Amino acid sequence: MSAASELKQDIAEKFYDQLAERRSVLDHGFRETETPLSMIGGWPVGPSGYPFKDFNALQLMTVSLDRGFTSPIYMKSEQIKKNGYYIAKGESKATKIESTYKQEDGDFKSVMAVCFNGDQIKNLPQNKHTYAWQGLADNRDAFLDDMIAKTGAKFSFDPMNAPYYERSTDTLYMRPQTEYATKHADGKSAYYNDVMFLLADWATHPSRYHGVQPGEQGSEQDSQYRLGRQLALLQIASRLGMTYEPDDSG
Repeated sequence: MSAASELKQDIAEKFYDQLAERRSVLDHGFRETETPLSMIGGWPVGPSGYPFKDFNALQLMTVSLDRGFTSPIYMKSEQIKKNGYYIAKGESKATKIESTYKQEDGDFKSVMAVCFNGDQIKNLPQNKHTYAWQGLADNRDAFLDDMIAKTGAKFSFDPMNAPYYERSTDTLYMRPQTEYATKHADGKSAYYNDVMFLLADWATHPSRYHGVQPGEQGSEQDSQYRLGRQLALLQIASRLGMTYEPDDSG
C-alpha cells in the first residue's frame, strides 16, 4: 500500500470514529452570526488564506479535532521559515498531507508533504476569519444572488411550495424570497439556507455528477450520499458565512 493510501485509510478511520461518537466536524452546528467551526478556528486555510479543498480539508479538520488544534492555519516548514515564524518548542509532530501538482507534460503527480498547525507556530499573527464573498461583492446576499443565478438551476417559485428538489425534472421548488423576508423568523437568510440545501442535491444530478446517487432510505448508498451532502453544506456555510445545521437523523 502506498504512503498516500495509508494516510487516507488512517484519516478515514479517525473520521468515522469521530462520526460514530457524534463529535466530527459535521456534528457542530453554527449560526451565520457565529464563527464557523469555532472548535478548530474555521475552515482550514494556508498561509495566504486560500482554503484547502477536498480530502485535504477533511483530513486537516479531522486532525485538528483529534489533536485539539484551535487554529485554522496550516503551513509547510518552508512557508514557516520564509515568513519569519518558528515551530514552537516541543512541537515536532507534523501533519502529513498529499499534495498534487501538474507536471510539464500535463500529467498530475502526487507527493507527500508535511505541515504544522498555527497552534504549533511561534510568532504567528492572530488569524481574522474571512469569507469567500469578501472583496467580490458589497455584501453576502448580493454575492449569493449572483452565484445562484450563475448556476443555471431551474426554479419553480410559488408561495405554497415547501423547499424541495425534484430529481426527475431537475427542478428546485421554493417559496419566493419575499415570502421568507416577510414571514420567516430568519428572513432572507432562511431563503438562502434552503436554496443551498437544494443546490447541494441539484449539483449531484447524473447529468452533472458521476458519483454516488441517492439510494433507498437506510441503505449504505444513501448514507454515503447524505454524508457527501453534509460535507458540501458544511463547506458552503463555513466559506460563505451561512448557518449550518447537522443532520440529526444519524
